[in-house]
Amino acid sequence: MKLIPWSDRKLPFGKGVDEWPFLLERLRGTPVRSSHLLKGIPIECIVLQQQGRWSAMGHLAHMLLLDQRFQARIDDFEQRRPALCRISLEEQEERIKLASNRQPGDLLEEHRITRLDLVKRLAAMDEAVLHHRASHPCMGSAMSPVDMALWIAEHDDHHLLSMRMALGERFND
Repeated sequence: MKLIPWSDRKLPFGKGVDEWPFLLERLRGTPVRSSHLLKGIPIECIVLQQQGRWSAMGHLAHMLLLDQRFQARIDDFEQRRPALCRISLEEQEERIKLASNRQPGDLLEEHRITRLDLVKRLAAMDEAVLHHRASHPCMGSAMSPVDMALWIAEHDDHHLLSMRMALGERFND
């Protein structure tokens, strides 16, 4: 079985606000899952890049960078802007390289703190904001905060699986 590339995934946007608490719970769990995945793994394996692909540490750094960037999108929803801001990943490769020089525990802790802050802001949204839809700059369609939370949760799963594979584990084990 082959892993579907992230860019080929089709997500079921348009879910109702009744999905909101479940999505927030998934988002809260990602740092714990990341930590569990890397527990007891030698650092040489965590930072090892194979065939030009990101290391497990690179995937973690990518998720952290996006969590930081999603703060601006939360602002967009809270202000009920008609369009969401673009997320720049311009310095992503440099940040991933720098992450390889850090201790995994430090990066995991930064991701935990950043993610919990993101979830706290999402959880504080009132129902009117949850129903607001704004044009996504890349998708060409409107997105709600519920859709954004689904995107993040699915993106997390994609990168957690990619981390597992970077560590040499098969995804169907």
